[in-house]
Amino acid sequence: MNHIALDLKDAFRALWRDLGYTATAVVTLALTIGATTATFSIVNGVLLKPLAYRESQQLVAIREVEVELMNRFPVLPVNGRHFEEWRSQAQAFEALAEFVPLSANLTGAGDPVQIDLVRTSGELLDVLQVRPAIGRPLRADDELRGAADVVVLGHAIWRERFGADASIVGRAIVLDGSPYTVVGVLPGTFQLPEAPKLGGAVQLTAKVDALVPLRLPDDLGWAGDYNNFALGRLKRGVMIEQARADLDLVQARVSRRVSEQEHHAVTVRASVIPLAEAVTGNVGTTTRLLFIAGATSSSQTRAIGTAVETVTRPSAVRRMRAIPPGIR
Repeated sequence: MNHIALDLKDAFRALWRDLGYTATAVVTLALTIGATTATFSIVNGVLLKPLAYRESQQLVAIREVEVELMNRFPVLPVNGRHFEEWRSQAQAFEALAEFVPLSANLTGAGDPVQIDLVRTSGELLDVLQVRPAIGRPLRADDELRGAADVVVLGHAIWRERFGADASIVGRAIVLDGSPYTVVGVLPGTFQLPEAPKLGGAVQLTAKVDALVPLRLPDDLGWAGDYNNFALGRLKRGVMIEQARADLDLVQARVSRRVSEQEHHAVTVRASVIPLAEAVTGNVGTTTRLLFIAGATSSSQTRAIGTAVETVTRPSAVRRMRAIPPGIR
């Protein structure tokens, strides 16, 4: 015990003697620990932790591929007319939804304000298996021509602009000058997967102030008009490859309609990937970067540990005790 006490005493004396080195070691070690913690947080939050939806492993992100444009645009958003064909003919999905984030002006509830509005098909909350905090979700029949204009409010705007009024269902609000009847309120934890128009990683956003029905224009063509993002929930037991093959059967028929409109051959296919993978983007690249970051942090930690050990290990301390005080 006496030897250990002497070793520790001399180790601290050695570190105190070279304060510059000690400070550098401590700061570098702290930064390394911070980097390692951040790396683990990314791995846990992005790659390991499942998305905060029920049975999220069944969720897929769907885009389109126009083979003749693949060199410039590997994937495209979804054409609403193509989506209608998927919804009526595909067999691999429990539910499908398409949507497009926009903005709108809310008036009549305090000062006018621009809000984040999402036009969506009726099954969006069914796909995500999210229940409204109040009221009901949008439904497929809300998309029909002549149906009432209805809205599901986001939780934040419901609190901030409507005082968290629990009796708000049935009340009319004004969006872009038109009245909409409130039928529900989203839960406070709701996040919507949304994507850049021309590929890129899907992002989860809580900035959703209102969901309203997406009603496709009568003149929507078969060609072009790639404007929407689509999500699907696979039936139990259905694999990604089966879902992609299922949609590509429909896309073969869609391709014929597109080719007729364009007067030349056009081949349209489906891109179907797990939503978790779409959120992380290129998982392979992400994993490699995290591995490099982790390896760098570990190397730095080992280097610091070796340096500190060199100064504090008993043999070094004993050698320092053997040096005459006047030489030190």
